[in-house]
Amino acid sequence: MLSARQLALKVPGRTLVEQLDFELKQGTCAALLGRNGAGKSSLLLAFAGLRAIDGGAVMLDGIALPPPRERARLIGLLLQDEQDSYWGSVLDYVSLGRLPYAAPIAGVGEEARVLAVRALAALDLIDHQAQSYRSLSGGERQRARIAQLLVQDPQIYLLDEPLTHLDLGHQALVMKLFVGLSRAGRAVVMSLHEPLWAAKACDEALLLYDSGRFLHGPVNEVMTVRNIEALYGCRLETPDAGNRMHFIPA
Repeated sequence: MLSARQLALKVPGRTLVEQLDFELKQGTCAALLGRNGAGKSSLLLAFAGLRAIDGGAVMLDGIALPPPRERARLIGLLLQDEQDSYWGSVLDYVSLGRLPYAAPIAGVGEEARVLAVRALAALDLIDHQAQSYRSLSGGERQRARIAQLLVQDPQIYLLDEPLTHLDLGHQALVMKLFVGLSRAGRAVVMSLHEPLWAAKACDEALLLYDSGRFLHGPVNEVMTVRNIEALYGCRLETPDAGNRMHFIPA
C-alpha cells in the first residue's frame, strides 16, 4: 500500500498540497484531477520518491520508500514528458522495462523481449516492433511507453496523463488495461484531463484545488457536478435533473 501522511508540496509563492492523507490500496484505481498547474505531476513524482516534499511523509506499507532499484520493482511511473533520444527499435525500447531486474553488466535478456512482445500486442503495436522508436507517431510512442511500463511489472502504477495523444479507441484500450490490472490486485493512480473517463473507470478520485485544498473519496461521492464546476472554474450543464457525472460543457 502506498500512503501519504500529512503531505505538503510547495513551489515558490504557492502551496500545491497541504496536509494530504492518502492511501492507495491494492486493487484500487484512483483518478487524480485538477486544473493545469494544480500539482498533479508534482504529487505523482512525490509518490514515486523523485521529488522532495515540504512536510509529512510518503510510505510503502507503513515504512519509508526503499532505495531506487528496489523501488523500481514496486513502483512504475509514466512521466508526462520524456526525452526523445532513444534511437533503437520499438522492441528494444519496450524491453528496457526489465532493467530494474537485470544484472548491471549483462543488461536485459530474452525474458525481457518475450515480455515486450506480449506488451506490444496488448497495446496494438506488435506490427511496429522492428520499427525505430523515433519514427512512431505521438500516440504510438505513448503506447510504447505504456508497454515498457507493463514489462517493468510493478505493484503500483503512477500514470501522468496516460491518455495523451491517444485516439478514442486507444484511450478505451488503455483505460481497460489499467482497470484490469487494478482488478487483478495492482494499485493504479492516474492524472487525467477527462473527468468522464475518471467517473466511468476509476474507484476513487483525488481532486486538487488551489491553495493546497483537496477532496478525496469514492468517485460516486466526490465527482459531482458541483465539485467539478468548482475544480475547473466552468459551468456544466447536465442532461437530466440529477447531479451525476453525465454532463456536457455549457
